[in-house]
Amino acid sequence: MWAGCMLATALGLEDKENQIKLAKADAIQQLVRLLRMNKKESVQLMVIEVLGILCVGEADEEKLSGWAYEQEGERAAVGVAYRNNKETQRCIADEGGIMELSDLLQEPPSEQVQVAVAVCLARVVLSNRQNQERLQEEPHFHFDDIRLQAGMALSIFAYNNTPQQLSLRELGGIKFSIFEPFFTSGDEFQQCQSAFQLGSRNAALCSRQSQVEEW
Repeated sequence: MWAGCMLATALGLEDKENQIKLAKADAIQQLVRLLRMNKKESVQLMVIEVLGILCVGEADEEKLSGWAYEQEGERAAVGVAYRNNKETQRCIADEGGIMELSDLLQEPPSEQVQVAVAVCLARVVLSNRQNQERLQEEPHFHFDDIRLQAGMALSIFAYNNTPQQLSLRELGGIKFSIFEPFFTSGDEFQQCQSAFQLGSRNAALCSRQSQVEEW
């Protein structure tokens, strides 16, 4: 099993042609089946990683050129110019992968698995409207919950942590408009979480005598 996953990773990493060959060889079917049957966390993490890898092809160099930066004398990609592989994405959906990942996102064995599943799902639906619609149809998937969890993670990282606050600002910050839907949702849990996140955000701004709109 481990050897198979390592082989799929080596062959499929940013290689659309090999990804399609793996799909035709029923590799995706076996991966989804393994995810469904094996509840060992290390196995789940490996399978989730491979499924995500098989959804993303080679980077679009034209787009990448505008998003690259210099790091220790070398160009480093920021991961925003990858091309999706619609054939492998469709295969994962047809094999029930979206349902399995959605269920695992709702009841993960650990936070590490939950994060890995979120990243994998993002790749499965990347630039794929049909898969996005399939994901929205899953009863356990709620995009607002994902947004809240992501915002909470960032807020905790930044809480009373000046270097992390500076890093968030340099990466573009968090707009107030992100929090507005949660304040008006009528869900007290969402309102409380978004209030905490907004408070953390504003505390960082006030510490530097900045305006709320600037972050």
